[in-house]
Amino acid sequence: MRLEQVRLARPYANALVGIAKTTEGLESWLKHLEYLAEILKAPESIAILKNPTLLLSDKKALLKSAWSQFDKNLPEEADRFIELLMDNRRIFILPELIEALKSLRDQKQGCYKAVVEGAYPLNAQDEETIKAWLESEIGKKVYIEFQHNPELIGGIKAQVGDETVYASTEHLLRRLQESLKRD
Repeated sequence: MRLEQVRLARPYANALVGIAKTTEGLESWLKHLEYLAEILKAPESIAILKNPTLLLSDKKALLKSAWSQFDKNLPEEADRFIELLMDNRRIFILPELIEALKSLRDQKQGCYKAVVEGAYPLNAQDEETIKAWLESEIGKKVYIEFQHNPELIGGIKAQVGDETVYASTEHLLRRLQESLKRD
């Protein structure tokens, strides 16, 4: 299901990049959408949006009202964007839309998100070392999002877009095992 939602979110993210035009505009849209995502996390919001007895127009009005109270500086296009998401029954892909928009922003800036899994928490110096190593390894600027993975014996596993870079004990042991099997 998540993969389908990611696929559905991309065209909306691309459209917002076109609407935003600048990096500052994109940052503004991201902030507004993150406010909306917070509203949609509330059980009351979910109940309203999934209520089959409420008309779509009423759902739109309630959501717009809540969003405009929560976020005072909505761009004029926000109403139309909500209408579009609601009409196409895509309001629940908002988390994936935000991630797709962040990814497009990063690509525009030439900087990519690196999800780094490690067996142990990293300190600031380790993060900088890994960041520099990753940048030289893949030839792209990155920023790191660290995730603790106790299943790793040691080292790290990094995911940057479609590329995976291994520097873990488990991976080295697996490669050694494969090498010994061939010999």
